[in-house]
Amino acid sequence: MAKSNFLIGKPSVEAVNFLLKENKIEKFILKKYIPKTHYAFDKTFEYDGKADFFKAVSSLAEKDYVVGFYSRVLIGNKYFHFPMIDFSNSIVKDLNLNGIKEVLLKLGEKDGFIVNSGRSFHYYGNRLMTNQEWKNFLESCQNHPEIGLKYISRQLGDGGCVLRLTTSAKKPVEPLVISAL
Repeated sequence: MAKSNFLIGKPSVEAVNFLLKENKIEKFILKKYIPKTHYAFDKTFEYDGKADFFKAVSSLAEKDYVVGFYSRVLIGNKYFHFPMIDFSNSIVKDLNLNGIKEVLLKLGEKDGFIVNSGRSFHYYGNRLMTNQEWKNFLESCQNHPEIGLKYISRQLGDGGCVLRLTTSAKKPVEPLVISAL
């Protein structure tokens, strides 16, 4: 992914914007939620792929809420998912960039972005999967203790993955791209 190395050190919102354009996404979803509430206060917003992604994200920003990108997107009349992972598992305390890359390679991921979100790492893959491929992908993630089972089961139950793009009082660190595969 040498053509996207320019995004290293940039906010994750720029990486997601790159993915949307690169994959010619026609519709995408942003979720606005209060962290650590199990999406009790979440709101979903659907946007046309031609919408200004940065304006869409900034228009939803509020003090206690964060804005997250939802993995399910529309091209033509078919839905697909970007592979997305939150490496937020307290079992693996010394997880580092090399460990993340190792897990991603075992999962078959070769093209995407690794993001430092403050207390954990996120991954946005640069490929699209059918709904069944996405389910299989998340199920294969269960074999890796670096990826919390809570995250996997919640995303499978919600029908899509959500990763935070913005900050809030509870999540003050802006997610930044630290590596491109």
